[in-house]
Amino acid sequence: MSVANRRRVLHALGAAPLMLAGCASIRGRPGSRRIVVIGAGYGGATAARYSAMWGGDAVSVVLVEQDPAFVSCPLSNLVLAGSRAMADITVGYAALGRRGIDVVHDRAVAVDAARRRVRLARGAELAYDRLILSPGIDFFFDRIDGLGTEAARAAFPHAWRAGPQTVALRRRLEAMPDGGVFALSIPRAPFRCPPAPYERACQVAWYFKRAKPRSKVLILDGNEDVQSQKALFMKAWSEDYRGIVEYRPDHVLTGVDVRTRTARFETADAVMADVLNVIPPHGAGQIARSAGQQATLSNREGGYALVKLPSGEIRRIHDSAYATIGQVGNVDHMNVSSGKAGRTRWQGRRPHVRGMVMNPIDHPMGGGQGKSKGGGGRHHPVSPWGQLAKGFKTRAKHKASDRFILERRQKKK
Repeated sequence: MSVANRRRVLHALGAAPLMLAGCASIRGRPGSRRIVVIGAGYGGATAARYSAMWGGDAVSVVLVEQDPAFVSCPLSNLVLAGSRAMADITVGYAALGRRGIDVVHDRAVAVDAARRRVRLARGAELAYDRLILSPGIDFFFDRIDGLGTEAARAAFPHAWRAGPQTVALRRRLEAMPDGGVFALSIPRAPFRCPPAPYERACQVAWYFKRAKPRSKVLILDGNEDVQSQKALFMKAWSEDYRGIVEYRPDHVLTGVDVRTRTARFETADAVMADVLNVIPPHGAGQIARSAGQQATLSNREGGYALVKLPSGEIRRIHDSAYATIGQVGNVDHMNVSSGKAGRTRWQGRRPHVRGMVMNPIDHPMGGGQGKSKGGGGRHHPVSPWGQLAKGFKTRAKHKASDRFILERRQKKK
């Protein structure tokens, strides 16, 4: 069977051979190097396309994506306004298949860096020569009281990941009575696509202006000001949507009430709305992100995953969270020696004088004879302002997320 025919069979069967245990049966061109791309959003699909285009016959590209089709997040706000349908922003992966890319509809669950293999949710494995990770985002639902259950999240669809929640939020806007209030809660920066929340407000206002002219759009921004293209959005709200859009900064969301559709804030008064659209705090995977680090999934129970962090701490994380599969690169970062002062200077780092060799008036660690400083040489290193220079505990003593920590990090001996 030719390579092209094999690909067509795989697409027709939904990559059926990958449902079997053992190694995946996808075989690239003889002698080619395999590139596996995990995630087929804008980043992953683009990486797969250009890897195949530039690599030619020398590479074989496999794209792993659990969703059957690509849905554009940036264009999903048009669906909320009613000017586009989901079908207009949904694209299949057949075009990538025609470019010689094997698309595997499955979910990557683990990476064995030593063996260079990716394990899929159905039990199969993919061998690779190069691995490209295109992660999504993590939603931090635990930072908002009242969003701890699936029922609560369904009551306040964020639609920040295009798909079924986009349709659900559109239906709520259609069902809202004329004269109702649509409240949009924006988390503190940084968040994905800074203009997007304000674009969403404009799109919903555009819909209200035509279909429900007595309705209001209330923007509850957790930031002190508009985070992107302020002049453009302020102009639209004051001219095109005057009387429809109201912008309120410094509204940091702390909790929601499903029964009364009420949003509570750190300092501002609570707000009730007919449709409350809560965009949860989110970000890229931040549990083990330093060079060469990785966290280990040890168990899953009661809707939570037990993750062991590099420090030895074991933490409970909701199993609906997204994570980057694999190990952060640059494992030997800590072992790199600059070799000479000039190389460090080229990196933009200026020379600095050690506090130990300064005068007492210039630095708390200055003065004395040689290395004999105040306190008999037992003075802890500090900054010129007295702050401990070699690290100190910064975590709050009674932090809300303490309940998710099952075992604290190991103390250094």
